[in-house]
Amino acid sequence: MKTNKDKYSYLNSILNEAEQLWKPGNKKKDYQKIINLYTEIIEIDSDFKDALERRGVAYRQAKLYDQSIADFMQCFSQRPGSPRFLRLAGEVQYLKHDYESALLTLTRVLQIDSNDIYCTETRAKVYRKLGMKEEAKADEKVVKEYYEAEQKKWDDPNHYYHYK
Repeated sequence: MKTNKDKYSYLNSILNEAEQLWKPGNKKKDYQKIINLYTEIIEIDSDFKDALERRGVAYRQAKLYDQSIADFMQCFSQRPGSPRFLRLAGEVQYLKHDYESALLTLTRVLQIDSNDIYCTETRAKVYRKLGMKEEAKADEKVVKEYYEAEQKKWDDPNHYYHYK
């Protein structure tokens, strides 16, 4: 690449190609091609952190779980203030049926952000898979209360959710 402008123009063209492959209307997604495109972006510009996350998602969709977990864990190491990446890794561990690792990862997320309801929801499923019924019930109760409170907000016409 001759200049930074050339580099970013090329990166943008790769990114656009990858995003076209992700489009909802694209029924048959070529995950390996998407992975290759994001890998190329990462090789050219390792500071392009979103490419690493997107590649992790593509790995997950392609059922390449170990690579997906590795990308999400690397995302977390680059942005330790964002436990979302840990949650994503924990969700993939769950999909991989690695319930013990998933439990450790998801519990770590909740130590950082106790309000991550999606994490609590997944951890309840992990507890169920591990036969830890009481722990599952406790998480399920938190999730149920959260969704009931959210529904009340939607049902209340004076709640700010309805402000225009």
